[in-house]
Amino acid sequence: MFITLPILSALLLTTTLPALSDDFRQCLIKLEQAALKAGISTKTINAGLKEAHFLPEVIQLDRHQPEFQKTFAQYINSAVSASRLERGVILLKQHKTFLDKLRDKYGVPPQILVAFWGLESNFGNNLGEFIITDALVTLACDKRRSKFFTAELIAALQLMDIYGFKKDDMIGSWAGAIGQTQFLPSNYLKYAGAHDKKSTPDLWSNLYDALTSAAIFLSALGWKKNGEWGHEVYVPNTFNYLQSGLGHKKTLAGWQNLGIKAVLSNKIRGNDISASLILPGGHQNAAFLVYNNFHIIMKWNRSIFYALSIGYFADRLIGHKPLHKELKDEGLLAKIHIEALQKKLNGLGFTAGNADGLLGPATHKAITEFQHYKKIVADGYPSETVFKLLGIDRHLSPMPVINKRDSRTQTKEPQ
Repeated sequence: MFITLPILSALLLTTTLPALSDDFRQCLIKLEQAALKAGISTKTINAGLKEAHFLPEVIQLDRHQPEFQKTFAQYINSAVSASRLERGVILLKQHKTFLDKLRDKYGVPPQILVAFWGLESNFGNNLGEFIITDALVTLACDKRRSKFFTAELIAALQLMDIYGFKKDDMIGSWAGAIGQTQFLPSNYLKYAGAHDKKSTPDLWSNLYDALTSAAIFLSALGWKKNGEWGHEVYVPNTFNYLQSGLGHKKTLAGWQNLGIKAVLSNKIRGNDISASLILPGGHQNAAFLVYNNFHIIMKWNRSIFYALSIGYFADRLIGHKPLHKELKDEGLLAKIHIEALQKKLNGLGFTAGNADGLLGPATHKAITEFQHYKKIVADGYPSETVFKLLGIDRHLSPMPVINKRDSRTQTKEPQ
C-alpha cells in the first residue's frame, strides 16, 4: 500500500491535496527546500519528489524488533551456509584476475570482497525491492531518525542529478541501501567508482563496479594491506574472562603470556600487534583474537556477528577449515526473556540500561558483573546458567516468527 503525494511547492507543482496529514505536507515542503539548498536541480527534484510515495511498510520494518534474536551459532551458520560457500568459491575463482588487480591497487584481499558481496546481496541476487527515494522520504518524515534519512535522501537525489539515474531504477532495501554491495546513497556518492574509470559507476548491474567500489570504501575506511582480520584461538581454563571484549586490547605477546594460542600455529606473528579477545557465543563457544581490520569491517556494519561472519566466510573461501570448536546453540533468545533479564539485573544493582529486550554493551557489562559476583565464568554471555540464577525460565516462549526482510545495510546496530 502507498499514497501518491505530489510535491506542494509552487516552484514545482501547485496541486492541492486534501486529506493529507499537515505534518507530512510540511515535511515534504522542507525536504524540497533542503534539496534546493543542497544545489539539486529543479528537474531532479521534480523527477525524484514530484510523486512521493509514503510507504507504511517501511515504517513497520524500521520499527520492527524481532521477538527472537539469533545466537552466534545460528547467525554464522546462516551467513556462511554450505550453498553460499560453494557458490562463493566458484565466483572467487571465476573473477580471480580482476579481484587480484583490486588487491594490488587497494590492498583488500579478493576473498574479503567476495565475502561482502555474498553477505550483502547474496552475490547480486537480493538487491531489494523498494524505490529508495520513496523509502527515504518515508523515513525522513518520521521523527525517529529524520536527520539521518534526510541526508541520505539528499544524497540519493544528488546521484540522480550527477549520474542521470531514474527514480524507478533506483531499487534497494527499505533503509535505502543500493546495489550488489548495498551502499547507502551517501557512500555511493563518496566511494563508488567505475572499474574502467570511464563510465558511470553502476552498482546494480555492473559487478566489477560494485567490487571496485567496495575495495575503494574499505581502503578509505583504513583497511591494512596484508593485515589479518582475526582468527580463532584456544583459551586456557584459567583465563580471567573479565579481560575479554573489544574494549580490552593487548599486544599479541601479552595475550600469549596469558595462555592464548592460535588454533592455526602460523596465525600469531608480530608480538607488538594490538588485538582484542572476543567471545560472541560465550566461553563455551569459539573465541577469537581480532585486529585492526576487524574494526574496519565493523565500520561497514556495526554488528560483531556480521564482522565475524565476513572474516570467517573469507577464510573458508580460500580453503580454511571450519571452526575448531563446535558451536553450541542454546536456542533463540526471546525478547521478553532478555527484557526480564535486564529488569532483574537492574533491580539487583547491575546497570543493564533500559529493559528494551536488546543485547547491547550495557547489558553485556551488567551480565559480566553479575557473573563475577556469583563467582561463575564472567564472559558477559546470557547463558542458560545466568537465566536460571536470575529465576527466569527462558524455555517458556511462543514459536519464533522469522522476519524475511532482513536488510543488511551499513545502518545496522551491533548485536
